Amino acid sequence: MLSNLHPDFKIQGITCRLKASAPHLSREDVEGEVQNLHRRLTEAYGKLGRGELKQLDMLQPFVRYFKQFKKTYHLFLQLESFVHKNRPLPFITPLVTAYFLTELETGVLASAHDLDKIVPELSLEKAVGDEGLTLLSGEERTAPPGDALLKDAEGLLTCVIQGQDTRTLLGPKSRNAAYFVYGPPGVSDQTLAQALRILSGHLKSWYGASVQIDHIEKQ
Repeated sequence: MLSNLHPDFKIQGITCRLKASAPHLSREDVEGEVQNLHRRLTEAYGKLGRGELKQLDMLQPFVRYFKQFKKTYHLFLQLESFVHKNRPLPFITPLVTAYFLTELETGVLASAHDLDKIVPELSLEKAVGDEGLTLLSGEERTAPPGDALLKDAEGLLTCVIQGQDTRTLLGPKSRNAAYFVYGPPGVSDQTLAQALRILSGHLKSWYGASVQIDHIEKQ
């Protein structure tokens, strides 16, 4: 169950559970979809400069939100790198690749977590400004006041501005995942739902009937 206690933010989520019959996939197994998306995005945005990319409608609500905190929307930089420099995506597990591809295609901010490490219940809350998290780099960060925070019963999972805490990160051995998409002002429920459909489509194309996907209910 997911409660949204932040007055200005939308959130939607799904869970993904791999059945015992699910294959163990490698980078090569998902690379076809990665390259397909690269071709499509290059055709759509390859001639756009950095300033034009930043003005894309799908990015604008997030660019505006991050600007309030004097930050650059990191997904804009990742899209630029993917389209213009063809830098390979890091590979950890297809469960992570699916979320990377969805962010690049939709511009919607998402987070991916090991479902087995989440302690119910979940809530999206407004930061006070003293909430701490540890990034993958090992750096300790503090959430800025007013930002959106995803929490479970044990603490912080994601801070929109600062990133994900390491406690629930997906790893190579993860078999079950929880995905969340975040909507600041200007992002519709339909946009979030479409992002989750795209993410689910990647997982189903790789795992077929051996993956079970469910929506996370909201209070």
